[in-house]
Amino acid sequence: MIRCAKKTIPRGKYKHYRVFWSRHLEEAKEGSLRNTADQTGRTEDVKAWRRQSDVLRVQAWRRQSAVLRQTTS
Repeated sequence: MIRCAKKTIPRGKYKHYRVFWSRHLEEAKEGSLRNTADQTGRTEDVKAWRRQSDVLRVQAWRRQSAVLRQTTS
């Protein structure tokens, strides 16, 4: 779904363009990857789950940093 949105919605001058619903999709993806990793226990599934968890962790860190920058300015 994100791939189709990126193809059809014009980006304009946005360098790091993200569709507005991507955060919710990434959280859902992380949840499904966690369930698969728990059920199968395969190394590839666990790696994919941890990779997606890292993506969410970095996003949370960026949001917190932006809020901190706004409050200290």
